[in-house]
Amino acid sequence: MTIGWAELLLAIAWIGPFTFAGFFTLIERKYPDGQYPKESHVKVNFLFGGMTALISFCFLQTMQDSIGATMSVFDFVDFSDPVLPEILHYSLCFLFIDFVYYAQHRLSHHISLLWRLHKVHHGDDRVTASTSLVHHPLEAIFVSATAFSIYVLVNMPLGVILSYGAVNAVHVAFVHSNITMPRRLEWSLSKIIYTPRLHKIHHSIRMDEGNSNFGMIFVIWDQMLRSWRSSACVSHEALQMGIEDFKHPRWNMTKLLLLPFK
Repeated sequence: MTIGWAELLLAIAWIGPFTFAGFFTLIERKYPDGQYPKESHVKVNFLFGGMTALISFCFLQTMQDSIGATMSVFDFVDFSDPVLPEILHYSLCFLFIDFVYYAQHRLSHHISLLWRLHKVHHGDDRVTASTSLVHHPLEAIFVSATAFSIYVLVNMPLGVILSYGAVNAVHVAFVHSNITMPRRLEWSLSKIIYTPRLHKIHHSIRMDEGNSNFGMIFVIWDQMLRSWRSSACVSHEALQMGIEDFKHPRWNMTKLLLLPFK
């Protein structure tokens, strides 16, 4: 059996978040940015993330034909037919996917029902690489179903979808990690993509700070749509993470599953 690029990218997109969360967990423990949490929630985060990934994967496998059939009747736009040079076309498609996730993320902070689900991710007051895996199963179903519907609606090329998933698998573990980085390197990267210090602002317990920096990979959407907050605007030494109604939580699977219903 020959494994092609599509199969490899698909595997990275689904398995990659756990692989890279593990990789950055090892890095951050050796080179932490400040003091590494003595009681990080790594074990529970991996277990909870595995359960969520399995549920959302099974849902999408079960429902993709129904979603595809429903959305394909709408002739919205065909992204699979390049009208520009191929590299430019696929780059724009990649940016479009990133914008979709930006929009989803921002809505999840401003629609009460979605916030109830999303706050499970923000409940971790000790943000580390494994925090990237913590999402409520119902939120994962919503995100995957919405994204898949949009992909069908615009006929998004499969290669772009898989490539984005693979890149994001690396990046999402990176931005949640508690690693120390040369400030000049982080400053340079933060002009284009999110870095750990920038993303920690989004996890601030103060929601005037937490309701910012919604971008998944690129910072451009927050900058354009006035939801951007730079590191210079925040005191990282005083930054506390988590949510007000879940301070110093007993971090276990049951608590996380029931948190949206309290």
